[in-house]
Amino acid sequence: MKYYISINSWNLLESFVTESLSPFAFYGKRNFGNNLSRYISGANDKVNYLVLSTKDNGGDYSIELDDSILDKSCVKPVKNLRTLFVYGKTIYYKVGCVKFRFSSQDLLDSFIAESKILFEVKCIDKFLPDFVVKNVKEKKASATLRKLGESFSFEQYQYIANDNRFNLLKGAIVGYVRGGLTSSGAEEQELMSKIKDIKNCFAGLHTQIMVNGVGVGNPEEYIVKLRECKKLFHSIRTEKTNSFDILTQLFVEIRNLASLRSEALNQYKSSDWKLTYDKMLLHKGNLESEICRIEQDNNVTSLKEELRQIKEQEKKQGEVQGKNRSYFKKGTPEYERKIQIKEALKMFEENNAQYKSLLSEYQDLNQRIIESESGKTKFDNAIGALFIRVSDLINDLQKKNDAGKSLNAVDLSPVVISQEGTLRLNDEKANRAEIEFFNVLLNSLVKRDVLDTISDAFVLSLIETAANAYKLCASAETAEGEKILACLRNYWKYKHNTISSFSIPDDMPVLQSVMSFFLKPFGFDQIERYMLNRKYTEKKYAMMLWAASNGYAALPKTFTAVLYQDQANFIDMDNLLGTLSSSIQVNSND
Repeated sequence: MKYYISINSWNLLESFVTESLSPFAFYGKRNFGNNLSRYISGANDKVNYLVLSTKDNGGDYSIELDDSILDKSCVKPVKNLRTLFVYGKTIYYKVGCVKFRFSSQDLLDSFIAESKILFEVKCIDKFLPDFVVKNVKEKKASATLRKLGESFSFEQYQYIANDNRFNLLKGAIVGYVRGGLTSSGAEEQELMSKIKDIKNCFAGLHTQIMVNGVGVGNPEEYIVKLRECKKLFHSIRTEKTNSFDILTQLFVEIRNLASLRSEALNQYKSSDWKLTYDKMLLHKGNLESEICRIEQDNNVTSLKEELRQIKEQEKKQGEVQGKNRSYFKKGTPEYERKIQIKEALKMFEENNAQYKSLLSEYQDLNQRIIESESGKTKFDNAIGALFIRVSDLINDLQKKNDAGKSLNAVDLSPVVISQEGTLRLNDEKANRAEIEFFNVLLNSLVKRDVLDTISDAFVLSLIETAANAYKLCASAETAEGEKILACLRNYWKYKHNTISSFSIPDDMPVLQSVMSFFLKPFGFDQIERYMLNRKYTEKKYAMMLWAASNGYAALPKTFTAVLYQDQANFIDMDNLLGTLSSSIQVNSND
């Protein structure tokens, strides 16, 4: 059976933050943590029911629901209104069981455009195939229905508590899947690390050359890095590239120019440079006198002065207009005279070999004087251009590498949901002590009644709570358990400035992932960068903890986008979430 819900654009948009729709009264009391709040007017803040209809009542927007996603025991008929019903719980969307109607293509396009600029709206792509355009004439709701919608629901607080709990649990499962999809194996991690290392090395080399004024200290090191990265790239990626060969050629050019630049700068520091500098200034003065004499003898001085005056007039005209300069238009006497003077000066320079030679010598000498005074050389621009080319090539390499990566298949069998609606991982491949500690930590997060703001204090409190709970587990007394507790204890001391450093065991990948979350809890991108730098591969554990800390509603689209680009990435996850939702609902009814 199908039901329909009439809705406005803002509230429909907000429903794609949580992938669900709730009665208005829930939004002011629920603890979801997302900043995009449902618009609640004074007339709606006490509405405790969603209104379902067996017919589409029209308007600009409506939602069509299959009754398979509803708790049928909560669908209550409205007296004297055969086609209308009220529903007092949250409706969780499911692909294939829900459609979204827009009265026009323009409204649909505007809706999608607005969703792209809102960070929290993250499920549009997932349900886009279920967006339809159809204009249905709107029918007004009856006064009886509005009055009933405000009646009190005794179960409301339990329903809200269920939503809060499901939000954290869903966040954890989504984080697990997202981390598993995007995790990289040892070779992938090594390749990404090598490309990043090359980028950082060239950036450091640029600074070293231009700021310190030295040549390339160990050129073979760069050649080896490029050669090894090329070999690994071609062994992993099907697409071949000559970028590494070009980078090697560019590096050789940079090395040669850096050596020449260093020699030029060292010349300025030599003991006899002052004498050379004084000689250059004297010679410059002599050249200026000789050039001036030739110009005066050939009436060039007067032509240059006339050209200067025309340019000065253009400058004054520009100042009046708020510009640096306003040129005379073609056809004006000033414009024509300026062209004549420039042609005459050019002709004189080309036909007077002595004058042309003196000008060239003067320009070269003057450039040397300027470079010696500023610490610059004639090689600077060429070196800068080469480094820009290097940066472009490395960025292109990173894009090719990212494009060549494939998403992993995610095994959800380790995710165990109890009859009470709790969550744990039963990962037989992981060390028992590590996975037991992880489950203690995970449940500390998903059982919270209050959604805390992520902070150092929150993390330290979480560590303390989880560590104390883990001490009661059997594996805590094993050698691995003692290593886990020692790592947590030392990190806690480190954050309280009682010790200067701490270490993470090299042979405990789950703990490495957990510690990555503790160290970088403020963003999933920070966790990913840290794990890449440390070559930690088990990203799913850190992502699960981070997403459980925030709850699904607060997760940004940048985190979830990869899940919703292909149905194969989320279909098993959605089925698991449906089981989890049912488990929570059954447990609350009991």
